[in-house]
Amino acid sequence: MSRHAVARVALGVAGAYLFAWSVAGAGAVLLFRLGVLRSEAVLIASMAAFLAYLGAALWAFVARRLWPVALLLIGVWLLYCGAAYFFEWS
Repeated sequence: MSRHAVARVALGVAGAYLFAWSVAGAGAVLLFRLGVLRSEAVLIASMAAFLAYLGAALWAFVARRLWPVALLLIGVWLLYCGAAYFFEWS
């Protein structure tokens, strides 16, 4: 397999997973802060994370260039992790 294919698979699997993980974490914290019950906040955020994973993985596999996809997924991952940390401890 070529390096390009390996990079595409790695970004599609690992990058999309980190993106979905940050969506679930930040979503659960923000929904809980907005007054939703903790269990419902986790459930809603997990469902949104499943859709986010699907979209990010499909985008990584069909994108013409990988670097914009990688930059956006990493940037959003850092932003959402920072937001979850901020709202959890503030």
